[in-house]
Amino acid sequence: MKLLILVDNNNAIAKDGDQILYIDNDLSMFREYTTGNVVIMGRITFEAIGRQLPDRISVVFTRSKKENKKDLYYVNSEEQLDELLENFEDKEIFVIGGAAIVNILWDRLDELIVTRVDTVVEGADTFIPKFDEFELIDKTEIKDKDFKVYHEIWKRVK
Repeated sequence: MKLLILVDNNNAIAKDGDQILYIDNDLSMFREYTTGNVVIMGRITFEAIGRQLPDRISVVFTRSKKENKKDLYYVNSEEQLDELLENFEDKEIFVIGGAAIVNILWDRLDELIVTRVDTVVEGADTFIPKFDEFELIDKTEIKDKDFKVYHEIWKRVK
């Protein structure tokens, strides 16, 4: 299971319920990674996206009873998630947020795919854990007109 996320230098991911920043090249990279695969998110993240992502299997953690649709599944526990994921063993699994879901699944992550914006977002109020259990294996700069941005790959240290 992989985490695919954008952070600032303090590992902030959100401010006032919205993603901290939007980087043009990050969106196309997100699409490349996730198309044809499984994305796992919380209800708030799903509502922020505003629609089901095309050409992906979406799994939404929620306490509400919702009806599954084609390529859109709702779960309320890790057990339900595990049962569902058995059907998609041929797909890559990406956790895309928010912080509560990242924290729930943190110990299952074996890779972090991070877009790091070299800044600290004032007033950011939602953070993910530090990457202490992971080793940086690749870091490349992403072109952006406003910020220094890096694509980082982290692997869990065994």
